[in-house]
Amino acid sequence: MVVEAKHLWQVENHLNAAVAQVGEALLRLGLATADQKTKVLLLTSRKKLESITITVGDCFIKSAPHIRYLGVHIDARLRFNVHLAKVCEKATNVAGALARIIPKTGGPRSSRRKLYAYVVDSVLLYGAPIWSSATETQAYWRQAESIHRRACLRIISGHPHLSHEATYVLASIPPLALLADERTRLYHLLLDEAGCDDERQETLRRWQVQWDQSTKGR
Repeated sequence: MVVEAKHLWQVENHLNAAVAQVGEALLRLGLATADQKTKVLLLTSRKKLESITITVGDCFIKSAPHIRYLGVHIDARLRFNVHLAKVCEKATNVAGALARIIPKTGGPRSSRRKLYAYVVDSVLLYGAPIWSSATETQAYWRQAESIHRRACLRIISGHPHLSHEATYVLASIPPLALLADERTRLYHLLLDEAGCDDERQETLRRWQVQWDQSTKGR
């Protein structure tokens, strides 16, 4: 349920009225709801982070600074810093668990080791078309890139002193920022399978430009 208004009291009034109508309709259908599980998020561009409280049945629900919806953590400023922090934590745990079953040297060949990186990247890049361009805190981006790089190092059995640029080239996996940008383009363009191939070629072209301009990894 989405309500747009200029003043907070208007938001509360509109939401209370809408929630009451929905609740009555559900009761007529013989359906019960867990009112205490209702989540409220107030999206605002104001400098001061404000909150509202609405009535849902017998419960008073106060808006939260962020909520989780369909696996994406949405905050009041739509900066998605909370989301990136959460997925970094999850990806770290996944990478650690996989690292324990895949030795740094020996073991599966590199083609199978790539599955390890793909699992980590699937965690990091979930919902990327939504949050990638909105994230402002570079510290979270650097943390995500660090996790992505460690996964690539595991593919090539590389050492930490290897440069980022060389790591990605040897692993044959583009940098995380380029992968996030690729997913964003695919989402907005709604491309077919052929279009997906075109976007991957565009990602590889941008990666080549970065490599040509880099002074490391030579």
